[in-house]
Amino acid sequence: MTQNPANPVSILIVDDDDGMTQTLNYILTEKGYEVETAKDGFSAIARVKERLFDIVLTDIRMPGMDGVQLLSEVKKISSQTTTLMMTAYAVPDLVDQAEKEGALAVFPKPLDLDNLIVSIKELTNKKPILILDDDVDFCKSLQSLLNDKGYNTTFTTEVDEAINLVSEAAYNIIFLDMKLNGTTGLEALIAIKKVDPSAIVALITAYRNEMAGLVAESLKRSAYTCLYKPLDIDELLGLLKEIERKRLQGILGGARKFKV
Repeated sequence: MTQNPANPVSILIVDDDDGMTQTLNYILTEKGYEVETAKDGFSAIARVKERLFDIVLTDIRMPGMDGVQLLSEVKKISSQTTTLMMTAYAVPDLVDQAEKEGALAVFPKPLDLDNLIVSIKELTNKKPILILDDDVDFCKSLQSLLNDKGYNTTFTTEVDEAINLVSEAAYNIIFLDMKLNGTTGLEALIAIKKVDPSAIVALITAYRNEMAGLVAESLKRSAYTCLYKPLDIDELLGLLKEIERKRLQGILGGARKFKV
């Protein structure tokens, strides 16, 4: 979802406030995004069925269908679409529900447009994902799944090559198998962290009991989490959304930027 003048990022704005949709439409179009608008959740769903949107930016409180209900329906139609929400009301229950459903951010109105634009820019310049695993078939399968979800994914079976890749580029997340040819995931983690101390590394293993000690030590050394094979796809995708949300919060100064 990288911004490209020949293939601009598409955004659907959903709000029953005509003034708000017109203002956001103008601002985001000026920034080079392809923008459409809808006045309620029902017309938004009709638009999403007609075409793929990269981002849906919706009000959380609307007549007939609220933003959380819209988010749930959008996920059924297009799992690749990212949802951002906005609200002028203190509705903590809806905000919590929205985040549980997968909304990456909830912005208070009146909108801080600089924060909103920074968020959209960050989302549309996704960092790639790196997989380090000596099982080529697993790597190809996971790469295909993630690429189908809109991620840019690279894999390698060699630790040295992974270190070189990490030294050359910043990755959104590194999936690291705990049992590699000639080395352990813990040793690979230590090497990766020397090159990029801020790297987010998620461990992967099929050997829950055998690797328990190394997993525990790796988590102490700032591995983010551990996923177990066969991977739970919903858990995996949820992890990626969680990391995206935390990355946005870090850029904008914390979760208070997102909640009323």
